[in-house]
Amino acid sequence: MDREATLQQEGPVDSIGLTRPFAIANLIGTVLIAILITVAQMSQIHQWGAAVAGFAVLAVAGAIYLRAASPFRAPVRRPTFVVVLALLLVAIVLDDLARLGSGSLGGWALAVVPLTLFVLAQVRPAAEMLIGGAALSAGMATAAILLAPLLGGRHSPLSIALDVLITAVPATLATAAFVRIGVRSIREARVVDREAWERSTEQHATQWERDVVKLLRDVTDSGKVTAATGSRAQVIATTLRSRLAVDQERDWISELGITVEDDEGYVERMSLPQRITMRGLLAALPITGASDPGWARVTGQDLEAVLEFDIPIARRPDSSHLGPAVLMLRTAFPGARFRVDDGRARLAAEFSVS
Repeated sequence: MDREATLQQEGPVDSIGLTRPFAIANLIGTVLIAILITVAQMSQIHQWGAAVAGFAVLAVAGAIYLRAASPFRAPVRRPTFVVVLALLLVAIVLDDLARLGSGSLGGWALAVVPLTLFVLAQVRPAAEMLIGGAALSAGMATAAILLAPLLGGRHSPLSIALDVLITAVPATLATAAFVRIGVRSIREARVVDREAWERSTEQHATQWERDVVKLLRDVTDSGKVTAATGSRAQVIATTLRSRLAVDQERDWISELGITVEDDEGYVERMSLPQRITMRGLLAALPITGASDPGWARVTGQDLEAVLEFDIPIARRPDSSHLGPAVLMLRTAFPGARFRVDDGRARLAAEFSVS
């Protein structure tokens, strides 16, 4: 599965500090808002059982999202998004049922829906926010039309549905625009960073070229090689050799502290995003060293392979360090199974090569 155009996946490091706090705020905030508005409108509540059931369903929706927003389960995928919206709709319908006979449906939904959509906008693409928000709005409007004859008021079904849509539809459009603008900003910043890196690389290459040319000119002009020119040549050679050692691709994973049993050479055929992801994950783990190297192997057939490792670590890494690496892992290797417990780090990740 390719990386999706979400704020969470486009900017995984920055999103780590936002996604889970927003999920906690969503769980507490939506339930608290619903309770406070219901208490303020007690005269409109005729079925308290339905009202309490609505609170419970709303809390379940928030808890499901909170669990999915954990850095160790990220990124948040479409099924979680659909389940949360479906439960939110059920909670809204229960609140509407609690108000039957009051003459109005103006409950807590109009305050909770924009908040929930904004929180979900951190983890899903703009197109899905539009579709999901439209589906939620249609469900709310349909429920309002069906329940209008049972309200006991003078409002027509159409006017009640329009009241619902006036709040839900603008919130949907706003969150979709928020996602689109945010993703575009992250991508533009990434292009600027890459251009700066390329300029820096070009400057380094130019500097090496000037050093080599100057050294050769000095040797040619003097007609001899002195100890000073020999030292200069050694410095240039050492610099070039270290740069090549950093940039070389062969056996790149062994430099990270583990040796992989890979008879077919699948590791060397990993894509650049896969390599970057694996480097980030292993760099975030406090590997104990050679006393207990653990094991790592790659098995595969044709263009499909599985990377597995079981390596010792000195301690459980802090989530602020490991969280972004796990998010990137689950983005580059969908379905990857990663665990950290009992002083061990274990991974099983399927991937394809070209």
